[in-house]
Amino acid sequence: MNKFNRIWIYVLVTSLALPLSAIGTPVIVADEPEFNFGEQSNNQSIDHTFVIRNDGDSELRITNVRSSCGCTVGNITAREIPPGETSEITASYNLRGRRGRQRSVLTIESNDPEQRHLRLIMSGYAMEPLSVRPSSVVFGQVAQGHRSLRQVELTGTPEQAFELANVQIDGNGFSVVEQEEIAPHQYRLTIETLPEGETGHRRALLVVETTHPQVPRVQVPLHADWAGALSVAPNAITLMAGTDRPVTRYIVIRPGGVRDFEVTEVMTPSDAIQVNILSLPNNSYRIQLSNVVGSDDLVGQSVRIRTNVDELDDLEVPFEIIQPGT
Repeated sequence: MNKFNRIWIYVLVTSLALPLSAIGTPVIVADEPEFNFGEQSNNQSIDHTFVIRNDGDSELRITNVRSSCGCTVGNITAREIPPGETSEITASYNLRGRRGRQRSVLTIESNDPEQRHLRLIMSGYAMEPLSVRPSSVVFGQVAQGHRSLRQVELTGTPEQAFELANVQIDGNGFSVVEQEEIAPHQYRLTIETLPEGETGHRRALLVVETTHPQVPRVQVPLHADWAGALSVAPNAITLMAGTDRPVTRYIVIRPGGVRDFEVTEVMTPSDAIQVNILSLPNNSYRIQLSNVVGSDDLVGQSVRIRTNVDELDDLEVPFEIIQPGT
C-alpha cells in the first residue's frame, strides 16, 4: 500500500469516527407553533404564515407537509434551510359551514434527528353570523288534499342586527304562511304544503333576502312527497326476459289521502303467480308475488289490487320486461 492510499484511508476512518455533533445536526424550531385566530365568522377562510427556523449547524430539509381536515398548505418559501435561516409556510383554514371550536394541525416532516415531526396548529372558534335552522326542510309524505306545516328560524348575533327584506318560494307546491320576529335578531318562518297538485316528489327553495351585511341571501331546500289516495311502490314490476328462472317480487301499499283501508283482492295475469298479502304496521300492506317468470306473456300485463274503499278504482302495477343487453 503506497503512502497516498494510507493517508486517504486515515482521513476516511477519522471522519467516520467523529461524533454526530462534529458533522453537524439540523434543528427545526417554530417560535409560534400555534396560531389562535379567535372568534371568526364561518363564511370565510383564515390564512396564516408560520415561520420555521434551522437552529442547527447543518442543512435542514423539509421532506413532507401534511394537514388535517379543513386546512390546506399554500406556499413554502424553502424546503432546504441552511443553519440560521428560516422558511415560511402559508396555510389556509376553511371555516365555511363549520360551527364552534375548531382545530387543525399541520405536520412538518424533516431530517431533524431529534424531532422528525413538528406540529403547527391553527385553532379558534367559528361563529355563524346568521344561523338557519333547519338548513333544509323535509315534509315527508303529504296526503293529497291535506296540508303540512314546518318552520324555519333565522338567528343573528347581538352585535349585528338585521331584518328580512324579502321572502319567497322558488318552485311550486309550497307557501310561506307566516313570518314573525320572535326575539331580537331572530325570525320564524312557517311554510306549508299546498293541497292541490300532482302526486310525486317535489322540491323547491325558500329564498330569504336579508339586510345582514355578511349574509344577504339565504336558501333553504324544501322537499315533500305528495301521495294519492294510496301510495304504491314500486310503480312497475321489473323482470328480465329470456330466463325461465322464477323470482319473487313485492308491492307495498301505504296510506295516502285515504288513511283507513284494506287490501281485499290481488289479481294477476297468470295462475302460476302465487300471491301472499301481508299486513304491516301503520295500516300498510306488502304483497308478495312468487313464482314470477319474465315471459313474453306478461308484456302489457299488470297486477290489479282491489281495496275496500268503494270510491277508489283498482290499483294497477304493470310488468316491465327488460330484454338482455338493454
